Amino acid sequence: MYTQILSIVICLTLTVSVSAAPSRSEIGEALQFTAGLFNDDITVLGQYPSYVFIKTAALPRCGRAVVDESHIITLAQCVLDGNFRVYNPRLVEVIAGDLLWFPASATRRTRLASAIYVHPNCTAHTLENDIAVIRLQEPFKLPSNEIHPTIRRTRIVGIDHVCESVGWGFEGGVSLQAALQMIISDRDYCSFVRHLKTVAESMVCADNLRPGQSICAGNIGMVLYCDGEATGLLSFGMNCGAPNDPPTYMQIRYFNKWIDQQLVRTDVPPIGLSPLDY
Repeated sequence: MYTQILSIVICLTLTVSVSAAPSRSEIGEALQFTAGLFNDDITVLGQYPSYVFIKTAALPRCGRAVVDESHIITLAQCVLDGNFRVYNPRLVEVIAGDLLWFPASATRRTRLASAIYVHPNCTAHTLENDIAVIRLQEPFKLPSNEIHPTIRRTRIVGIDHVCESVGWGFEGGVSLQAALQMIISDRDYCSFVRHLKTVAESMVCADNLRPGQSICAGNIGMVLYCDGEATGLLSFGMNCGAPNDPPTYMQIRYFNKWIDQQLVRTDVPPIGLSPLDY
């Protein structure tokens, strides 16, 4: 059915309502396209059941992964406003169990957040420690064919290892979940070619395996899966084919201990808290 689909995209345009579908004009203004997706990039139901996305007042989509029935991991920048302060959890919507961004399918499950835990050492200018845990108001009902907790990576991923970066493709008015093949790159090399932003030890750098494929601006939070394990969350380097800006992910294994600590917290951080306040 699909011989070639335009690239994975996740738009960053502002919306009035986090639950409203975007208009055609909004889509046209927000999305950047580049050729490269093929039939075997399109995912099927149950292939990546831990991959979900969130909506906020500023981001119609930001990728994340299910940790358990009540918790999600995502990027800190996805839950921080323009003043680097945490959103009101009740305005953060979690969408799971759907291969479509729009229109919604019958398998979609939606939850609101009850608490947001941002890494206290998150920095705006370098995007180090760009990670957060969200607790849901209502747990997902598990087990489920469409939603399943992720297996978090605990081991280092070697250079030249082939992984998949999961996000969305757009074609004919329908947004489809898809996975791009990525190859792990040397962290020092990525820092060297980028110049302006260092790839820290807590990050993992990857590049597109297939010639002509690239991740465009707006693909924030795409989950990198290596050997079926959630390995990274795309933080920066959405280059849309431009040189010297390789996709760079928060390395989940680096934060596993911190993530586990958030799962048992009983406090609810105040609305508007900033990592700068710590």
